[in-house]
Amino acid sequence: MMSRQQTSAILLLLVLALQILPVSDALAKSMSASLPLLQVVWARFFFHCLATGAYAAWRYGPETLRPTVSTRLLARSASLFVAVGLFYVAIHFMPLTAALTLWFVAPFLLTLMARFLFKEEVDAAQWLAIAAGFAGIIIAIRPSPETWEWTYLVGLLAGFGYAV
Repeated sequence: MMSRQQTSAILLLLVLALQILPVSDALAKSMSASLPLLQVVWARFFFHCLATGAYAAWRYGPETLRPTVSTRLLARSASLFVAVGLFYVAIHFMPLTAALTLWFVAPFLLTLMARFLFKEEVDAAQWLAIAAGFAGIIIAIRPSPETWEWTYLVGLLAGFGYAV
C-alpha cells in the first residue's frame, strides 16, 4: 500500500500533467496571432518530442528512441498531425472553448468506429454516456443556421482526425 506522501505526490503530478494540454492550447492560440499556423503546429510536435523523448530515454534507456516505422504508425501520425493542424486553424478563428468543445466529438466517433468498423460490443450504459456527451456538445455550441460558421466544420474535422 502506498504511503500518504506517495499518494499526494502522485496526485500532484497528475494535476500538473493535466495542465499540459490546456496550457499548450492557450499558447497555440496566442502564437497563432503572430506566427504561421504550420509553424505553431511544428512547435507543438517539436517540443512534445523533446519532452517525451527525454523522459523515455531517462526512464527506459536511449534504445527506446530507436524508431520502428510501420504503415499504421505513419498513418496514425499523419492523422494526428492533420487533426492538430485543423484544431489550430479552428482556435485561430474561433474562441478556444468552442474549438475544444467541437474537439470532444472524438469519443462519440471512436465509439461509432469501435462498434461498426471493429464489431466491438458497446452496451447501453456506454451508449447513454456517449449520447450525454454529444448532447453536451450540442448544448454548448448551440448550432443554428444563423450562427453556423465554417470554423465549426474545421473543429469537427479536427475531432474526427483525432478519433481516427
